[in-house]
Amino acid sequence: MHLAWPDAKKALQWGAFFVVWAMVASVQAELCRQQPDTLLEVKVSRVVDGDTLQLQDATRVRLIGLDTPEIGRDGKPSQPWAQAAKRRLQSLVDGGEQFYLLPGEQARDRYGRLLAHAFDAQGDNIEARLLQEGLGFAVFMPPNATLADCHMHAEQRARSERLGLWSGSPVRQARQVDAGGFALVRGRINKVERTRDWLWLELDGPLVLRIATAELASWPALQWHGLDVEVRGWVIDRGANVARKGRKRYMLTLTHPLMLEVLMGADQ
Repeated sequence: MHLAWPDAKKALQWGAFFVVWAMVASVQAELCRQQPDTLLEVKVSRVVDGDTLQLQDATRVRLIGLDTPEIGRDGKPSQPWAQAAKRRLQSLVDGGEQFYLLPGEQARDRYGRLLAHAFDAQGDNIEARLLQEGLGFAVFMPPNATLADCHMHAEQRARSERLGLWSGSPVRQARQVDAGGFALVRGRINKVERTRDWLWLELDGPLVLRIATAELASWPALQWHGLDVEVRGWVIDRGANVARKGRKRYMLTLTHPLMLEVLMGADQ
């Protein structure tokens, strides 16, 4: 078999590709790293799922910036990649090295769980590791958004390489939304309405987005109508009565600019 070397132009293109990825990896590593002596050392007793830990003192920890597929409960099957995410987090916990936490600015969620970032003995972020391997989605919930750029870089790398859950197609079209829960959704904004407290963005399906008007100053100035977008977050089912009144049944609240991406040349 004869193997031909690539021509000079292609070689330069591939060289540029690897240089860019090396730069991205370097930037990501710097964004994701913390000095262990500034963190809280803890002992983990068990891994609950891909984004939740229990410490030896019985404290439950919900990792910030990461949402992994749901483990099946009460006889329901697990979502794809849920068990893989749990096993991978277990392997990181079982490494025999020190394990550290950085509590969020908002330290507890409504369930009483500690909200924190996790780090290994080298100070590398655990959520970023899982995201980079395609085992979860990056999520952004201010005020706990310190590592938002780090997590988005990590997810983008897995997505470009089609790793883990990105080997399939986890993104749904807006017209396909039919349940609550975490989702990545693509759609076109076909109606915009602003009230005192909210900017409402209706998509071409049963889903409406909303952004608090008090937070709009942190968002880019966009002409919203007609934009093709990809959004992420927790969809809320507002019930059939809402739909019967002519409003969108499903709602997704956008709390951070990284939760929405404007798609250029998108084919809806």
